[in-house]
Amino acid sequence: MSLILFAFVVRVRDGLPLSASTDFEHNKELQERKQQLRTISKSLPRFPERGTVKGQKLNIYFVSSEGVSYMSVCHSSLPVAKAFCFVIVLCNLYLLGLRNIWQLLFHISVASLSTSLTLTRRIHHRTDDCGV
Repeated sequence: MSLILFAFVVRVRDGLPLSASTDFEHNKELQERKQQLRTISKSLPRFPERGTVKGQKLNIYFVSSEGVSYMSVCHSSLPVAKAFCFVIVLCNLYLLGLRNIWQLLFHISVASLSTSLTLTRRIHHRTDDCGV
Protein backbone atom coordinates (compact mmCIF):
# COMPACT_ATOMS: atom_id res chain seq x y z
CA MET A 1 0.00 0.00 0.00
CA SER A 2 1.31 3.40 -0.95
CA LEU A 3 1.68 5.99 1.81
CA ILE A 4 1.30 8.99 -0.53
CA LEU A 5 -1.99 8.53 -2.33
CA PHE A 6 -2.65 11.77 -4.18
CA ALA A 7 -0.89 15.03 -5.05
CA PHE A 8 -2.61 18.25 -6.08
CA VAL A 9 -1.24 21.63 -7.22
CA VAL A 10 -3.55 24.66 -7.24
CA ARG A 11 -3.35 28.42 -7.64
CA VAL A 12 -3.89 30.11 -4.27
CA ARG A 13 -5.76 33.14 -5.61
CA ASP A 14 -8.76 31.25 -6.98
CA GLY A 15 -8.19 27.53 -6.33
CA LEU A 16 -7.67 26.71 -10.00
CA PRO A 17 -6.16 23.20 -10.31
CA LEU A 18 -2.82 23.31 -12.13
CA SER A 19 -1.93 19.63 -11.86
CA ALA A 20 -3.05 16.45 -10.11
CA SER A 21 -1.86 12.88 -9.87
CA THR A 22 -3.88 9.81 -10.67
CA ASP A 23 -5.07 7.78 -7.74
CA PHE A 24 -5.05 4.01 -8.00
CA GLU A 25 -7.03 3.39 -4.83
CA HIS A 26 -10.75 4.02 -4.77
CA ASN A 27 -12.03 4.10 -1.23
CA LYS A 28 -14.57 6.30 0.48
CA GLU A 29 -12.14 8.22 2.69
CA LEU A 30 -9.84 9.04 -0.24
CA GLN A 31 -12.81 10.45 -2.15
CA GLU A 32 -13.77 12.51 0.93
CA ARG A 33 -10.19 13.86 1.25
CA LYS A 34 -10.15 14.77 -2.45
CA GLN A 35 -13.41 16.67 -1.93
CA GLN A 36 -11.83 18.41 1.07
CA LEU A 37 -8.83 19.33 -1.13
CA ARG A 38 -11.17 21.09 -3.53
CA THR A 39 -12.94 22.89 -0.68
CA ILE A 40 -9.65 23.95 0.94
CA SER A 41 -8.24 25.10 -2.41
CA LYS A 42 -11.11 27.60 -2.79
CA SER A 43 -10.27 29.29 0.54
CA LEU A 44 -6.46 29.03 0.58
CA PRO A 45 -5.83 32.79 0.98
CA ARG A 46 -7.28 32.53 4.52
CA PHE A 47 -5.06 29.59 5.52
CA PRO A 48 -1.45 29.74 6.76
CA GLU A 49 1.40 28.81 4.40
CA ARG A 50 1.59 25.29 5.89
CA GLY A 51 -1.14 23.11 7.24
CA THR A 52 -2.45 19.67 8.03
CA VAL A 53 -5.99 18.34 7.94
CA LYS A 54 -6.18 15.12 9.91
CA GLY A 55 -8.57 12.35 9.02
CA GLN A 56 -9.24 8.89 10.34
CA LYS A 57 -6.76 7.04 8.10
CA LEU A 58 -5.72 9.75 5.63
CA ASN A 59 -4.29 13.22 6.21
CA ILE A 60 -3.97 16.23 3.95
CA TYR A 61 -0.71 18.21 3.99
CA PHE A 62 -0.23 21.48 2.13
CA VAL A 63 2.39 24.17 1.60
CA SER A 64 1.77 27.44 -0.25
CA SER A 65 4.53 29.38 -1.95
CA GLU A 66 4.60 32.16 -4.55
CA GLY A 67 0.87 32.01 -5.22
CA VAL A 68 0.73 28.24 -5.69
CA SER A 69 -0.30 25.62 -3.14
CA TYR A 70 1.09 22.08 -3.14
CA MET A 71 -1.14 19.50 -1.47
CA SER A 72 -1.00 15.79 -0.83
CA VAL A 73 -3.19 13.09 0.67
CA CYS A 74 -1.09 10.68 2.72
CA HIS A 75 -1.76 7.68 4.91
CA SER A 76 -1.79 8.61 8.60
CA SER A 77 1.03 6.12 9.32
CA LEU A 78 3.43 8.28 7.26
CA PRO A 79 5.45 10.49 9.64
CA VAL A 80 4.55 14.18 9.42
CA ALA A 81 8.14 15.16 8.61
CA LYS A 82 8.23 12.81 5.62
CA ALA A 83 4.84 14.01 4.38
CA PHE A 84 5.96 17.65 4.49
CA CYS A 85 9.27 16.64 2.92
CA PHE A 86 7.34 15.20 -0.04
CA VAL A 87 5.21 18.35 -0.35
CA ILE A 88 8.30 20.60 -0.20
CA VAL A 89 10.06 18.48 -2.83
CA LEU A 90 6.92 18.78 -4.94
CA CYS A 91 7.07 22.56 -4.47
CA ASN A 92 10.75 22.80 -5.37
CA LEU A 93 10.47 20.60 -8.44
CA TYR A 94 7.39 22.45 -9.62
CA LEU A 95 9.18 25.77 -9.25
CA LEU A 96 12.13 24.35 -11.19
CA GLY A 97 9.87 23.58 -14.12
CA LEU A 98 9.02 19.90 -13.69
CA ARG A 99 5.31 20.54 -13.77
CA ASN A 100 4.21 17.04 -14.65
CA ILE A 101 3.41 14.97 -11.55
CA TRP A 102 4.59 11.80 -13.29
CA GLN A 103 8.01 13.38 -13.88
CA LEU A 104 8.07 14.33 -10.22
CA LEU A 105 7.20 10.81 -9.05
CA PHE A 106 9.87 9.40 -11.38
CA HIS A 107 12.53 11.70 -9.92
CA ILE A 108 11.50 10.90 -6.34
CA SER A 109 11.52 7.14 -7.01
CA VAL A 110 14.97 7.36 -8.60
CA ALA A 111 16.24 9.35 -5.60
CA SER A 112 14.79 6.86 -3.11
CA LEU A 113 16.22 3.91 -5.07
CA SER A 114 19.62 5.61 -5.10
CA THR A 115 19.42 6.20 -1.36
CA SER A 116 18.43 2.60 -0.62
CA LEU A 117 21.25 1.28 -2.82
CA THR A 118 23.75 3.50 -1.02
CA LEU A 119 22.52 2.31 2.39
CA THR A 120 22.63 -1.33 1.25
CA ARG A 121 26.21 -0.91 0.07
CA ARG A 122 27.20 0.60 3.42
CA ILE A 123 25.68 -2.32 5.30
CA HIS A 124 27.43 -4.91 3.11
CA HIS A 125 30.81 -3.17 3.30
CA ARG A 126 30.89 -3.13 7.09
CA THR A 127 33.31 -5.59 8.56
CA ASP A 128 32.40 -7.35 11.74
CA ASP A 129 34.86 -6.80 14.54
CA CYS A 130 33.89 -10.14 16.16
CA GLY A 131 33.44 -8.43 19.53
CA VAL A 132 37.03 -7.17 19.69
